[in-house]
Amino acid sequence: MLTEPKPRRTPADFAAVRALATLGPLPPQVAPVLRELLARDERFRWSGACAAFREDEQFRRDAARALANCAA
Repeated sequence: MLTEPKPRRTPADFAAVRALATLGPLPPQVAPVLRELLARDERFRWSGACAAFREDEQFRRDAARALANCAA
């Protein structure tokens, strides 16, 4: 599940957030999960090394886009 704390994310986690970012209007129930993810002080990554920074930035961009698509 996306809200479980874990050091590494799976490719499925990244795909889920990316899909939410592209779906359009989302139900308001999704917003708390996305806010919790964005508030975490951890790197979201599934590989290692330098790619972790790029993966984290993309994950956060996608989560922010999805949050912006949540109904008020």
